[in-house]
Amino acid sequence: MKIAIIGSGIAGLTTAWLLDGYHEVTLFEKNEILGGHALTVHFDIKGKRVFANPAAGYITPSIYPRFLQLLKILNIKLISIPASVTVYSSTLGHATMLTPRLSFARLAKLLHPNMLMHLLELQRTLLVARKFDKTDDWQTTLEEFMNQERVSQFVRNEIIYPWISAVGEATIEDIKGFSARAALKYPVHGQSGTQAFRLQELEGGIASYIKPFVDSLQNTQVKTKSGIISMEKQNDGFVLIDSSNTKHTFEHVIFASPACETKKIIDTLSSASELSNILSGFKYNPAKIAVHGDRSLMPPNKVDWSTYNTMYDGKSCEATIWCPEDGEREYFKSWVTFANKLPENLYSLHEFKHPLLTPEYYQSQEKLKVVNGKDNLWFAGSYTQDIDSHESGVCSAMEVTQKLNPDSRNLKLLLQ
Repeated sequence: MKIAIIGSGIAGLTTAWLLDGYHEVTLFEKNEILGGHALTVHFDIKGKRVFANPAAGYITPSIYPRFLQLLKILNIKLISIPASVTVYSSTLGHATMLTPRLSFARLAKLLHPNMLMHLLELQRTLLVARKFDKTDDWQTTLEEFMNQERVSQFVRNEIIYPWISAVGEATIEDIKGFSARAALKYPVHGQSGTQAFRLQELEGGIASYIKPFVDSLQNTQVKTKSGIISMEKQNDGFVLIDSSNTKHTFEHVIFASPACETKKIIDTLSSASELSNILSGFKYNPAKIAVHGDRSLMPPNKVDWSTYNTMYDGKSCEATIWCPEDGEREYFKSWVTFANKLPENLYSLHEFKHPLLTPEYYQSQEKLKVVNGKDNLWFAGSYTQDIDSHESGVCSAMEVTQKLNPDSRNLKLLLQ
């Protein structure tokens, strides 16, 4: 069959790889480079070439099994890194949460009676959240969960809400309405309030998996700078019109672009109002991310520095990631959507969209599952299941492939 895949993020690349050699596949990407959020930027600091991942970067092993299996198949090397979290309140003038690092000064702060009391309450809350994560409840909101568990006002308002607000790049009021299961997914898997933990990173950056992916494709045609701007039904297939006004005919179309981008194309297709309405249920916030060398976006006291730093000013919360964490070549990745000015020593600036993981978002996921594949229109992508991650992107590609190419050799490798 002739199959089009729109979008070359993790879902699009994985789908192409799974279908390659069995169908006549064309992968369309509107940008010059492939990968979507799998973006790595390189720059020089003190004579050394370094990298940063502006969007996706670190991997929490316990919730990325299929993605890790994919990287193993592609022979991508991983680096295990010590990780830590800080929540810092500029209003209070001190860190409200710290996880352990190899520092006696930091240990003294962790053992302060107030800090220890709050961390133990946070740990208890996350242990309950871990059990909650094993349910299928995406409808209980974060605020409802906080109320049910009787979490103290300090822990919810000075630790959990700011932390999740920074992770989700949303306001405090927004994240109170997030699905509790979605909001607490990353904190409950490794990032506890009282224990050290480790994450993994791809050697050379997240984009290092793109070339092995493409090199392994035998029959798939890859078209960059070829965004699909409209489509129309024709007999038993579809005609896609790209940005150069060239027409392409296919029997099946797989959308592997974000919901907001997919909806723009679906809206050009007649008799697709049901799909358009479903896709409109996936809401996003704009996000601006800076890679820079400005220490002012970190806590004032270096003892409080962590891999992941939530900076809370009483109104908005944004995160700064300390990239190398070795002090020799300090550079950072910061969310600056709400910032009044850009950081000094700016290396690169990027704009993305963050999903709003509300109960309505998950209702839209369920609706999309019902119509996925109907009339030969398929939907893959990290938004289609779970919490919008590389893992959900891979799993969505696997689900589509199980319908279109159940005998795929690569699918069998992924399922091992």
